[in-house]
Amino acid sequence: MGDCFFMLIGFLVGGKVLDRSRNENSDAYAYALDRASRIWLPLCPALLLSAAVGSLLELPLSLGGFFGNLFGLQGVLCWSYGGNFPLWSLAYEMWFYFLAGCAAVATSSRPTNSRLWGFIGVVVCSMVFTRLDATFLFCWLLGAISYSQLSYET
Repeated sequence: MGDCFFMLIGFLVGGKVLDRSRNENSDAYAYALDRASRIWLPLCPALLLSAAVGSLLELPLSLGGFFGNLFGLQGVLCWSYGGNFPLWSLAYEMWFYFLAGCAAVATSSRPTNSRLWGFIGVVVCSMVFTRLDATFLFCWLLGAISYSQLSYET
């Protein structure tokens, strides 16, 4: 089930990023703001609700775990916060979005300094995916490349 979900997300989000970066029609700041709001608007209330429920159930809660989940580090440096295990998928989504944005900047015709930061971001993502299941990254990339190929042929 997760494979299809991540392939679909790759197709709908990653493919558009690849397409825009190929056409030099991308705004890295707008992309980052769009993706951050997409993730954090539902995540922040979910984390607060998880803290409340976790407190009632006397689960171990930590500020480090809260911020780790806020920045998509569940499965990398911490576990899903407050026993809210579905949060694992948001870590993958965050890192896919970050990877797509960094790859778009690294391969763009922006100034060398910007491209260097994009490349560093790609390396950081590569390190993160040594801890996360890279199978989902592969599925996401298949979706992104499929979209990119479809839009390139038309």
